[in-house]
Amino acid sequence: MYSIIVPALNSAETIGYCLSSIFSAESPNEPFEVLIVDGGSKDKTVEIAQEYPVKVLTCKERGIGPARNLGLREARGEIVCYTDSDCVIEKAWLRKIWSFFGKNPEVDGVGGLVLWYNARATKLQRLSGKIFVASQSFPKHEAKTRVGSFYGVLMDANCAYKRRVLLEAGGFPEPVGLGHELSWKLTQEGKTLVFNPDLKVFHIFPSTLRGLFGQQFRWGMYISVLERKYGFTLRGLTYLPYSTAKSFLLLLDFRHASLRILGFCQLLFWYIGRFYALQFQDFYQIPQRAIDRGFMVL
Repeated sequence: MYSIIVPALNSAETIGYCLSSIFSAESPNEPFEVLIVDGGSKDKTVEIAQEYPVKVLTCKERGIGPARNLGLREARGEIVCYTDSDCVIEKAWLRKIWSFFGKNPEVDGVGGLVLWYNARATKLQRLSGKIFVASQSFPKHEAKTRVGSFYGVLMDANCAYKRRVLLEAGGFPEPVGLGHELSWKLTQEGKTLVFNPDLKVFHIFPSTLRGLFGQQFRWGMYISVLERKYGFTLRGLTYLPYSTAKSFLLLLDFRHASLRILGFCQLLFWYIGRFYALQFQDFYQIPQRAIDRGFMVL
């Protein structure tokens, strides 16, 4: 048996797409369950989720980390699969995960690509999706996770683990629950994690500039804290000062002006988040209002 765990918070606009993709996916000949872990949504997230054959859990602790771990504790499957409520899985996602573990019993966790969801996307979502994918440099072939590198890291929106291994490790780091940190932690403990580019999930990006820039601000905060927590500069991010200058110069390229301008603005808010987080030594020190409101906390 395997379990699919989806944390959610005020996800009424996207959770229907997520669950529709799960229940229309190709399933291996194994029973599965879907657990929605709600963090106290104020919209119709729970009502929409209950239209599907899922188990809805309520997490009273703030943060996506506690939500993911509550789902882990309540799951009954030997394999736990994670995606987010603003993501759509590919048709063969479940079958590929189950098949991968069957063919590679020595592997403790597997993850894959997070791409942008094109269907019904606005121009802003399409542009932000293109920028995100271009910035990731995903491996083109299977790759093992390395501590301190984004190359081959398992992203929390597209990953699956042996439940026993995850429980023994204490689950996702709290409160933020970053897949990057979990990947490095498990790798340091000697676990085998593999990035498989054949596994695909499609992310629905924010539909407003405020939402998009707030997302970049939070990501910048998280990376800043991770750098100091692990005591090194993350490989794969040292090129960003050059990218900032390059993005500014590319504003002169009017062939793709909207893409260039948006990319530069996203990078700017990413850096603002990084500098804002310099005052914090741990994720627990980051004010909840900064996580909720993003750059609006400034």
